[in-house]
Amino acid sequence: LFGKKATVVVFWKGDRRMGQQQLADLGKDVVQPFGREGVSVVGVAVDQSPQDAQQALNKAGATFTNLNDADGKAFALMGTGRFPRTYVLDPSGKIVWFDIEYSMATRRELHQALHTLAASK
Repeated sequence: LFGKKATVVVFWKGDRRMGQQQLADLGKDVVQPFGREGVSVVGVAVDQSPQDAQQALNKAGATFTNLNDADGKAFALMGTGRFPRTYVLDPSGKIVWFDIEYSMATRRELHQALHTLAASK
């Protein structure tokens, strides 16, 4: 699931407004402009049944890869509390950028980070 240049990993919950907005925005903000540049997106639904997660993805129009952390154990290794939580990993899997929650600043800073990573050799 790793991208050649970067991987965006988003831990989300479908009952959170900001999570729904980010799921909807990731296609146009990340997949479309950076997918061909070697950036991939992986969503991780936390504490969601597979049916609820799929319903949230359908509502948001999200078509990128999504995994289900139904018991929240994977997320517990990364943090606690607020959602969505966004991480950018370099090609080796090292976290090079992260954000808690989601806002216009998140969108801008994520775009800047990915632009830098996608341009690197």
